[in-house]
Amino acid sequence: MSRRRPARVAAGVALSATIGLAPVAASAATRNDVAPSRRQAAVDYLKSTQLANGGFDVSDFPGFETPDVVLGLSSAAMVGKAWNTDLAGATVSAVQKDGKTAFDALDDLVDNVEDPTTDAAGAQAAKLLALVVAPTGQSADDFDPSDDSEGAVSLIERMNLHRNEDGSYDFGAQFNGALYAALAADGLGGPVADGLVAQIRAAQRGDGSWNYAGDHDPESAGEVGRASCRERVYGLV
Repeated sequence: MSRRRPARVAAGVALSATIGLAPVAASAATRNDVAPSRRQAAVDYLKSTQLANGGFDVSDFPGFETPDVVLGLSSAAMVGKAWNTDLAGATVSAVQKDGKTAFDALDDLVDNVEDPTTDAAGAQAAKLLALVVAPTGQSADDFDPSDDSEGAVSLIERMNLHRNEDGSYDFGAQFNGALYAALAADGLGGPVADGLVAQIRAAQRGDGSWNYAGDHDPESAGEVGRASCRERVYGLV
């Protein structure tokens, strides 16, 4: 299949200022706050966990850790710099195991989804758009970094199969997909729909957190997301 020009990340600064949602990438000040030796130790640790398929899913749950590692490696390369998707992509591509990169593992992940219409596939697409596509400049409508897919794999379409008329999302019990959908919209240039913002606000629990089901049960499924993800979502509410 012919390779398409990657979709680049729009700045989204005005959008972020309007709704209070921080950009996909951490600020330069935040990245610079980490001592270089600690930052390098973290990068070295991540590299040490890479698997033969290029991914980092050490929990043996495909797609769980690898997108976070992509964003982590990309962020480490941006210290003292404005966010650059080309540099982010090149940094991730340079970390290899047996000739495979995290992009290869994620390419295989989306290619091997048995039913791309399920809630799980839609939430997974939202996560990849937020943590991988937007920060590294991969294509949102033809995700094929290994250039081996039989047809175009549109993560946008997979995600938006679950989009309601008001802009909110129905991923069933996987409410974190709605959070990633908001981050993906912002990272790809927005806008974040009012209906999605309202959905996120409505699901917030009394202690300020969200659980994976998007309900208010204080006993269910813990707090959603990585710290950086939560901080950006808190900007919506």
